[in-house]
Amino acid sequence: VQKKANSSGYWQYRNREGPKNLNSKEIPEGAANCLEGITFVISGVLDSLERDQASELIKKYGGRVTSAVSKKTDYLVKGEGVGAKKLETAEKFKTKQIDEDELLELIRSKPAKKSAYDIKVEKEAAQESKKVKAEPPKTEKVKQEPSSTEPVKPEKHVKNESSKAAPKIKTEPVVTKTEPVKMSSAGTISWTEKYRPSKVKDIIGQQGAKSNVNKLLK
Repeated sequence: VQKKANSSGYWQYRNREGPKNLNSKEIPEGAANCLEGITFVISGVLDSLERDQASELIKKYGGRVTSAVSKKTDYLVKGEGVGAKKLETAEKFKTKQIDEDELLELIRSKPAKKSAYDIKVEKEAAQESKKVKAEPPKTEKVKQEPSSTEPVKPEKHVKNESSKAAPKIKTEPVVTKTEPVKMSSAGTISWTEKYRPSKVKDIIGQQGAKSNVNKLLK
C-alpha cells in the first residue's frame, strides 16, 4: 500500500500543473536575515510562486530549505497536492504547517537578525576572550648571562725604565802640562816653540766626554 501511495505521489508530482496565479502577489521586502536559523520544507504546488522561487526567497533572508521533514524542521510550506508522507511526518513531530500567504507574512513581520557568520564570529571572539582572561599572563624570564668583561684590576705601578736617570759620567778636566818655552841662543823664540800647540783644542776638534783624547790621557 505504501509503495502504491509513493508511486502515486511521484506521478502526481511529474504531471502537476504550475501555480494557478503565477507572480500575481507582491513579494514583501523583509528585514535583513529575518529568517535566520529557521528551517523550511516546501511541498505541493503553491498559489503564485514556483517552488524554486519560494526556496530562493527563503534563502535570501537567511532561512534554510530541506527536502524532508525532520525534528529540526520549523515550518512545512504546503501547497496543492502536498505529499502525504511529509504531512504525516510533520504531524508526528508537531511541525508548524503554513501556506504561501503565511510564508510571505513571516518575511514581512519578522525582525532583522544577525547572520550565521556574524553569530559564529562573535561566539568565537567571546570564547577567545574568556580563554585569555582565564590564563595568567605569561612573563618571559630573562636569563642573565655572565658578563664577558672582567672587573678591571687596579694597575700596578710600573716603573718606567726609560724614566730612570742616565748614569752620570764623571768627566775630569783635561790637564795639559806646559813646559817652559825654550829660547834660542839669540834670545828669540824658535819657530817650533812659537807655533807649538798649547791646548788640546788646538790639535783635535772634538771636545767633551766623548773625545778620544781623554781616553789617551787617562
